[in-house]
Amino acid sequence: MSKDFGELVFRQKLLSVGVVLLRMKGATGAQKAEAVKKLLKAYGGKVRGHFVVVTAKKCRFAPIKGWF
Repeated sequence: MSKDFGELVFRQKLLSVGVVLLRMKGATGAQKAEAVKKLLKAYGGKVRGHFVVVTAKKCRFAPIKGWF
């Protein structure tokens, strides 16, 4: 996924349901898919309205202004 989504959501303040940025350098497509699957299983309801950064070790959530 492109980091340009962060630019659009935060700097240009375009409306977004939510953004997930995978910071998993060197990970395979299957590993990235598994990370997204785990994210949605654990935090599915929290992703909406947030910019989520996923690494191999953790997930960080930042609210997108205008959602709350």
